[in-house]
Amino acid sequence: MAFSDCTSLTSIIIPNSVTTIAGGLTGGNWYGSFYASGLTNVTIGSGVKNIGEGAFGRCKSLTSVTFVSGSNIPYDNFEENAFPGGFYNDSLKAAYYNSTGRAGTYTRPANGLTWTKS
Repeated sequence: MAFSDCTSLTSIIIPNSVTTIAGGLTGGNWYGSFYASGLTNVTIGSGVKNIGEGAFGRCKSLTSVTFVSGSNIPYDNFEENAFPGGFYNDSLKAAYYNSTGRAGTYTRPANGLTWTKS
């Protein structure tokens, strides 16, 4: 929960040396590295191989996520609800795995559900 509720935090670049962006559910409460922060855009380095539940949950202003070249997160290590926008076909996970090339920028309208690759 290092950056949870940091509403002044609007942009971050996660370096290639980072392997996990933590998140989860404990006692019915979500927690995550950037849960409910003020992020609007995120760049995720190619070293990231795990993105936990709620890692970016409740980041209502988050509308752009860029995965750098070389990104390859294993399917089982990318939680459906790691990012705002819903589950299954509306999730960033679905957009990422349905993309022919996973690296790139994914966007959604403010408070929208569906992520698309730009």
